[in-house]
Amino acid sequence: MDHPLGFTPGETTLADVVEDVFQDLQASVPLATIAIAVRRCRRELDIGGGPAEPELIRALALERLRSRRYGVSQKIDRTGVPR
Repeated sequence: MDHPLGFTPGETTLADVVEDVFQDLQASVPLATIAIAVRRCRRELDIGGGPAEPELIRALALERLRSRRYGVSQKIDRTGVPR
């Protein structure tokens, strides 16, 4: 029987990916936000074929969350130039 998240038993689960990303970001992003991003990345990567590899999901989620975090934390003046 297939696992509901697309992984077979003994493999990395989606929860493992969420936990890894949370640790990689040193808990600077809320766990719920990470879980949403990981699920979205998995869905997008699954479109191309079978279940996405956990490492690809992790890499994409980290990239998106880091760019979001840095983009939000960086102040931009009215001319669009970062301060």
